[in-house]
Amino acid sequence: MARIHQLVFLSILACSSSARAQPCAPIQPQSLVEQPWTQLLGFGTAVDHEGSRAVIGGPGRSGAWMEGAAWVMEEELGTWRERAFLQPSERAMQFGYAVALYEDYLAVGAPAFFPQGQTGKVFLYHFNGTEWIERAVLTSPAEEPGDSFGYSVAVSESALVVGAPGASGRSGNAYLFPLPIQELEGGILGVLSLRDHITQSLEEFGHSVTASGRFAAASGTRFGPVAIFERGVSWHLVRTLQSPEGWQSLYFGRSIALHESQLVVGNYKGGAGGVAHVFSRHDSGVWQEVAVLESPDPEHTDRFAWTVDVAEGRIGVAPRTGQISVFRGEGSTWDPAPRLVEPCDGGFRRDLSVGQHSVLVGSVAANAIFALDERGTSTLADPAAVTRDFGVEAFPNPSTGGLTLIARSPSAVGSTVEILDVLGRRVGRVTLSGRQTRVETQDYARGLYLLVVTGRDGAQLTTWVKR
Repeated sequence: MARIHQLVFLSILACSSSARAQPCAPIQPQSLVEQPWTQLLGFGTAVDHEGSRAVIGGPGRSGAWMEGAAWVMEEELGTWRERAFLQPSERAMQFGYAVALYEDYLAVGAPAFFPQGQTGKVFLYHFNGTEWIERAVLTSPAEEPGDSFGYSVAVSESALVVGAPGASGRSGNAYLFPLPIQELEGGILGVLSLRDHITQSLEEFGHSVTASGRFAAASGTRFGPVAIFERGVSWHLVRTLQSPEGWQSLYFGRSIALHESQLVVGNYKGGAGGVAHVFSRHDSGVWQEVAVLESPDPEHTDRFAWTVDVAEGRIGVAPRTGQISVFRGEGSTWDPAPRLVEPCDGGFRRDLSVGQHSVLVGSVAANAIFALDERGTSTLADPAAVTRDFGVEAFPNPSTGGLTLIARSPSAVGSTVEILDVLGRRVGRVTLSGRQTRVETQDYARGLYLLVVTGRDGAQLTTWVKR
C-alpha cells in the first residue's frame, strides 16, 4: 500500500477570477503537512459551505476500518485556511462521506458501508466561538445493520435530517431530528421517521436530503417521490412530487436542494441530456413547478443535473463530468450565467455547494475540491501545470454483474487499472485496450473498491466503485 499512499494528492484547488486566468494552485490544509494524512483517500468526496466557511469530508484511510476525517476551512482575502481537523470520537466507518453546515452547526455522516452488518452514525458539532465541540453522536432509531444511516445529511436552523437509503432492504428511510438535540433515556425527543408518512413504493429513499428554514425534503434514487415536510406546531408531510416526464422519471430526485421555499430537483435522465426542475411554494401553501433548467450544450454534457444546489438567486447544476452551469434569477425566470470551468480535472464529481460568490465542487478522481468564481474565464493559461488531460470513468457505479471502464481522453487509452479492496489487497488488474473495457465483477464480494489508474506516461488517478 505504500505506493498507493504516494499517488494520492490531497488539496483544495482555487481558480483565479482575473481577466487572464492563471493555472490552478494547490492549497493544502496544514494538518496534511504536519501529520501523515496523505494516506487519506477520498478527500473532496463531500463538501458544503456557507459564506466564507467550508467543510470538506474524506471518508476513508487506506486501512481496515476506513474511519476518515473532515476539515473546516475559512476563506480570508482569497486564501482558504484550515480552522479545524475533525475525527470521530468513537469508531465510525466512512466518517466524512457526507457533511452539512449551517451557521455554527456542522454534521458529519459515517454511513458504515464496510464492514458489512454495521450501522451508521452522524456526529453533530457546534462552534462555540473558539472551537468545534461535539454535541451528539446519533444512530438510527431503527438500529438496523446495513441501513447506511449517515449516507446523506442536512442541517437547518431547526432540524438535522439524516438519510439511511439501505434501510428495510434498500427501500430506504430518512430521519428528522429537531434542533437543539434533546436526549432522553429512551432516545432523542421528537425524532420523525419520514418514510412512515409516504404511501408510494420507495427505492433507496434517503439517498438525498435537504433542509432550509421551516422546510425539509428527502428523495430516493429511482422513480421518486420527493417528499417535502414543513414545520408548524410539529413537522408534517405537505407534498410528494413526481416527475412530469413519465418513463424519464427513473432518476427524478437523485439530487435535491432547498433554499427557503424553493426546491431544485435533479433528473439526469430527463429531457435531451438531463434537466433540473425548480419548484416554489406559493403563498397558498401549494408547491408548483415554475421552471425547468436544461444544459446549454446537451450534446456535450454528461448527465446534466447529476448534482444540484441552490442559494439566494442562484442555482448550480453539475453534470457527472464536464463544466458546471450557474443559473441566476428568481421564481420562474432563470437566465444561464456564464459557464463555469472546472480547472485541472475532468473526473467524476461527487458533491457541489453553491454560495453567494463561489461554487465549491468535489472531485473523487482528483481527491480535491475546486473553488470556482463564476466571473472566471473559460480557459486556463496553462492547465497542464497541474494535471494532464487524463480521465477514466467506471460505469455503472454501483455495479452488479460487471463494470465498464471508459477512457474519457485519448491519453487514458493504454492505462493500467489495479482494483484494490478496502484492505489494500489487489483483486484485479486490467489494461484499457480501447475507449471501453469490460471488467467482470460477479465474483467480487459486496463493498467498496479502489481503482488505481496509471497512464502510459505515469499520470495517475484514483476513484471508488461500489459492488
